[in-house]
Amino acid sequence: MAEARKAVEDLIRLSSRVVRILGQNPGPYTLAGTNTYLISTPPVAHAKLESRPSILVDTGEGTEAYLPLLERALKGSVDGVPSKDAARSNQDAMEEDDDDEDELTAWISDIVLTHKHHDHVGGLPSILSLLSKLRAEATVTLPAPRIHKLPDPESDPELVKMLHGLPKGSFIPCSDSGDAASPLWPLQEGSVIQVAGASDRSSLRVLHTPGHTADHICLVLNEEKTLLTGDHVLGQGTTVFEDLTAYMSSLRKCSRALEELGPSLPTHEGTSTAAAENRLYPAHGPVVEEGRKMLKQYLDHRLEREAQVVELLKASPDGNAITTSSVTVGGTEYQLGAPWKIRQMVLKLYSNYPENLFPAAARGLYLHLRTLSSPDPEQGKASRVRCLQTTSFARRASAEAAADVGNCPPLPQTDHEWIEAMELEWALIAPQQATSNHQHL
Repeated sequence: MAEARKAVEDLIRLSSRVVRILGQNPGPYTLAGTNTYLISTPPVAHAKLESRPSILVDTGEGTEAYLPLLERALKGSVDGVPSKDAARSNQDAMEEDDDDEDELTAWISDIVLTHKHHDHVGGLPSILSLLSKLRAEATVTLPAPRIHKLPDPESDPELVKMLHGLPKGSFIPCSDSGDAASPLWPLQEGSVIQVAGASDRSSLRVLHTPGHTADHICLVLNEEKTLLTGDHVLGQGTTVFEDLTAYMSSLRKCSRALEELGPSLPTHEGTSTAAAENRLYPAHGPVVEEGRKMLKQYLDHRLEREAQVVELLKASPDGNAITTSSVTVGGTEYQLGAPWKIRQMVLKLYSNYPENLFPAAARGLYLHLRTLSSPDPEQGKASRVRCLQTTSFARRASAEAAADVGNCPPLPQTDHEWIEAMELEWALIAPQQATSNHQHL
């Protein structure tokens, strides 16, 4: 039975530097909705507006109900407690003019997109429109925000086209991207986006974490030793991914990064994580207090499923004795086990699951088989599975991907290609050959 969806507050201060704003887009894949995060420096009594820049991480998908929440956060009212009063005594707050409650106490200087999916970038037009209105109403002159993203050649052109259609002055374009009018400031591994207040700063360091998508990033909040994980790790359940090999490598990368950081610092309420632990701020679901443990659980879950696939391929689909076969590729002869199709694997491995989950399970198995069919130098593993056929979408792929039937098949891009992929046959490579011939694969 599926775990009940965990509740997430609409608007809440998670630490002196982090405010979470829920995207108001609940669904089976977004859980309670997309979490967006406002990163600032800790509130300071009587700070001037111009000294309170903030970074918005992700934008939701553009629901109308989100904008009043973002405006509330920028005007200082978070979870019923005005952030502008966080560093003041109650008496100071009572003496504040009532009119100030509708004034900005922070502004957005930068917007960072963790990846290309609509529920993370779709809110850009409406948010930029709101920010333009708030700047026009402000008592001081404030610049438009910069928009940061790790480049993705496939999806960025559509995003750029959409942003070019917005009113002039909605954002500060990047002049160093080769296109003077490009709206996107390119990110890469190690990039740092920071905001500085009157006496402190908050900085986000980019970790390129492909797997969920090729352009996915996580963000280290250096001053807290916490990690904003986007869709790489969720606050509930497990995520989906395009490339399992890259995804598992990124899980290990995040684990190493947290170990190097050291434990997260206490929140503004004095709450600390467990010893040798780091807090995660995911794009879906609640905060994860034991981030290192969660990363290990994610990795272990995938390794367990991989082991189940290998064990299944040691048998035959019909339960009869296995008759091994051989295939010669590039002068190397491989002894192979019984051939399996993915639909046969699903019926064996997911027999206790509802049939409506079979398509998602089949796609997950395909990604596991792709991983098993390729060497993993990082882990010192050879190819353990061979795909016995090629496909039309493999032939349309690069010459290298289509040259050898044993090469890792490409990722299907359409429903028709997924249907074709389900009919591919896969077989286990004899263990001794997986060890001795890995240099040829």
